[in-house]
Parts: sequence; structure tokens; C-alpha cells
Amino acid sequence: MTEDADAANAEFWNYLCGTNAATYMGFDLDTREGVGQFDAWYMGFYPYLPAYIDNAVDGAQSCLEVGIGLGTVSRYLSRNVHELSALDVAPQPCIFLKKSLEGENVVLHTINTSILEGTISDRGGTRFDCAIAIGSLHHSGNLNLALDNLINSVKPGGKLLVMVYNEFSLYRLVKNPLRFCRRLINSKFKQNYTWSESDGPVRGVNDSNDQGIPAPHTAYSSKRLFTARQDSTWKVNSENVSDFMLLKKHVGRKNLLRYVKNFGGLDLYATGIKGPDIDLRLES
Repeated sequence: MTEDADAANAEFWNYLCGTNAATYMGFDLDTREGVGQFDAWYMGFYPYLPAYIDNAVDGAQSCLEVGIGLGTVSRYLSRNVHELSALDVAPQPCIFLKKSLEGENVVLHTINTSILEGTISDRGGTRFDCAIAIGSLHHSGNLNLALDNLINSVKPGGKLLVMVYNEFSLYRLVKNPLRFCRRLINSKFKQNYTWSESDGPVRGVNDSNDQGIPAPHTAYSSKRLFTARQDSTWKVNSENVSDFMLLKKHVGRKNLLRYVKNFGGLDLYATGIKGPDIDLRLES
């Protein structure tokens, strides 16, 4: 099952995530100037993101990033850590990142594999000071396993930053109130905290390639995906707003972003600290 998911994802994400936006705005990704323009736009569109990253890498020497895309987060990280290991299931993001960071003062390792394969370690065989996955784990095909492996790739006491799609956003509520309520109850009483989206057009709202084909796998989650864990401690905020919100025309994106931090945002930003290693065999 994981092999099928990995194969589909490797093919799909070879079309670099963010290319559609860059093309629409006229950024030339074949030049460093164009890549820099895209990075500046991206961080401006998600103005809360740098603070999350800065908190995650504070004091870290080594960092694992899962899901490269066009490499905006990777390039930001390269200016803040000594050693960056960037993982992607597709080869093209690794190639693009290497080219964009040629000559920069960072020890870069690109890893063309799947986070579903298991725990990731650095070249020396040790785990990382921190790990970051912005908008990638929910596309893996097995979000719970991907999160397990990400956490296990970090040293005890290391920091984690994960962004996944929010099942209980205002957008999801408006689009399907019955599903929203059913899953809210499901999350509370059945301890289900993540749901895979089988509807292709719904997946395509979030991520599609230049041919309009949706991402092969997309999952939506509740905050309890993180806060119910016993191997790490988490704080979770909701961020981001949708274009469907009519108030955006009158209030503006930056003002709306202030109101969704604790309820209703499209995305969940989870900041965590890895606990001590636990031998689960001793608990059975």
C-alpha cells in the first residue's frame, strides 16, 4: 500500500509544488532573481510562517525538512542552520533545490525517498535537532505513519513544526456542514483524528498540477492528531484563510488572518517537542 502511494506521489510531485502560482505571477524560475521573487511573495502570503520556523530552528545545528516543493522553506532554513537534510519523494524537487543553493554557506543533503520508509537520520547516523514538514505529510498516503517517522527522526528534546490541512476549518464547514458535524463527533468519541479525501475535485481545490490533475492523496486532520500523542507535546494553531470568504474583499487578507488563529483557519500549524524515547514493548 505504501509503495503504491509513494509511486503515485513521486510522479505527481515531480511537478514542483508552487509552480502554478509562480507561472501565474510571471516569476522566472530558471533564474535566481525569479526564485527570489517567488520566495518573497510566498513568505508575504503566509506572513506567520517565518516566526514558526524561527522558533523551530532556534538553537538547532541540524534540521530535517520533509517536502521540498520549490524550496522556499529550504532556502529560508539554509540561512538559519548549519546542516540541512531536505527529503522529497520526487527527484525533481531535490535537483531544483541543489541548483538554487549552489555556492551558499550551508551543508545540504537532499534525500530522494519517502517519509513512509521509516526513521530518517543524518549522514552520521544520528537523529536531528529539529524537523519541519510544511504541507507535505497530509499528502503522503498515510499521515499517521508519516508523523510517527518524522517524530522518531528527531532527538529527544528536539523541536518539530508540522503544517497539515484542518478538517474543522470554516471553509470545510460551509462546504459540507453534515460531514463537518459527523467528523467532529467522530473525533470526540471514536478517537479518529485524520480523514483521507477520496473526492478528486475536492483534493484539487488544494493542490493540482498544470493539467488540473489533483494530488493523489490528501488528508484533513483535527488538532487532536497532535495533542493526543504521548511521545511528544504540542501546541496547535489554525492559520490561513480561503478566497471564498466574502469578507476578504472588505477586510483584507492580513486582517482576516488575525481572526482564524484559534478557530477556523484552513491549516493547522503544530509546534512540538519530542519526549524521551519510549520502548513500547515494555508497556504491553
